[in-house]
Amino acid sequence: MSLKVTLKEFSTLPREKQFDAIFTIGDYLETRAQDNNQVILYAVDRFFVELYFDSKINKIQKIKAFEKGKILNKYSQNLTGILKF
Repeated sequence: MSLKVTLKEFSTLPREKQFDAIFTIGDYLETRAQDNNQVILYAVDRFFVELYFDSKINKIQKIKAFEKGKILNKYSQNLTGILKF
């Protein structure tokens, strides 16, 4: 996999390739709790990815990729400087 990927390219990748991109070129930013999930935020090139991890079944249930928006407000104020591309 190339060391860069756009949001559009990422969105068209099969799930396993999305995981490869997240864990190879992504940078972990923060984890937050939501319902029964841990939501883990990564920065991947010029966009963000949330992994929704259900600890009861030890499985990632959902991958959500986005560039900006209100979703980022759910995370710590400590990320404010980092999240401004």
